[in-house]
Amino acid sequence: MEEMFKEAKQIREWLESIEEDTKTIKRLHTLALHSARTDDETQNKMMDTMVRIKTVSLRAKSGLKSLEKQMGSKMSHVMTRMLSVQHSTLSKRYQSAITAYQAELVNYKERCESLIKTQLQIVLLSVKQRNIGSVLVGAKYATDEEMEALLDQENTQVFVNNYIRETTEAKQALQMARLRHNEIIGLEKSILELKELFVDMAMLVQSQGEVIDRIEYNVKQGVNFVTDGNQDLGKGKRYRIKARKKKLWLIMCLVTILLVLILLAVIKMMLDKLL
Repeated sequence: MEEMFKEAKQIREWLESIEEDTKTIKRLHTLALHSARTDDETQNKMMDTMVRIKTVSLRAKSGLKSLEKQMGSKMSHVMTRMLSVQHSTLSKRYQSAITAYQAELVNYKERCESLIKTQLQIVLLSVKQRNIGSVLVGAKYATDEEMEALLDQENTQVFVNNYIRETTEAKQALQMARLRHNEIIGLEKSILELKELFVDMAMLVQSQGEVIDRIEYNVKQGVNFVTDGNQDLGKGKRYRIKARKKKLWLIMCLVTILLVLILLAVIKMMLDKLL
């Protein structure tokens, strides 16, 4: 039992780590978005933090499943109830932590896409103003829907033909677009992995809720049984008191009759002597 509570404590520490790392990744995302170009140090920190969150998330998930399997084995209803509630709380916290992290990745992805669109517009405007003969592949993507289709392509070479001769400003914008697009591809993979974790944990939380409901039902039934037992004991006690009273009255009646008989016998003896 003590070992299981140690496991629960370890899971809680992992969840705290995920929550703290989510705050860290949010700060790094803000820093990256406010920079013209994400420096290598910031990029490495972002990657390290994401890898750490993924690793810890898998450990916490495995720990929660292990804890669930151990519940109910040779434990009292009270202990099972305590551990089940703790497991349910940790599972919901895990789900909440993963949801917050996923939301941050989605938000960063959307802001990166917005920056890419802006950078592509810069390129298109630059090419148009300088009447450069070679065309940008992205130039045919005018609407938001077409831009989205462009961003969804994993081949980053779609942003520019090999033979393009752009202005310096256009080159920089294209380079930034490529870098952001590479980030988006990595983010989409991470978001997909998180969705799988989220669905898995949602099912675990649901099943855990059913387990707790069953435990609560059993506990309630136990309470009702004890209550009914106490009521039966109370009735039995009242019956015993009534039985004692009846027995006492019967004894008193017998004693009274016996005394009357003795008294009558004595009176008769006295009368016989007088006669």
